[in-house]
Amino acid sequence: MSGILSGRAGNFLVNKLRLFGTYLLVLVVGAGLALAVNYGLESAIEAPSDLAVTSTALPPEFGRLEEVWELLQQEHIDRRTLDASELSAGAIRGMLDALDDPYASYLDARRFGEEESKIQ
Repeated sequence: MSGILSGRAGNFLVNKLRLFGTYLLVLVVGAGLALAVNYGLESAIEAPSDLAVTSTALPPEFGRLEEVWELLQQEHIDRRTLDASELSAGAIRGMLDALDDPYASYLDARRFGEEESKIQ
């Protein structure tokens, strides 16, 4: 072989790199979304009005997540044990499931570490 991987070994490496890239993208997007939803950062992310930049703020429909969180904190029988991290991860998984895309998935930090170690 010359210095470049070819055949099955090359395809395996390319597939692993694609998988890692997909996991990383989903993790970064999911973490950003979870922060924005949990801490209301969408209002802090505003482009100066003189720049023609598309807004990255969440659509108004995502306000329902905040409403549900507030209702859970007020009305849920076990509201003192609510885990914001677990619930936001579940919301992210639900959004990705709604895409009906078999390649879109969410990895929490533990599972991401496991997948990352498989790649190395």
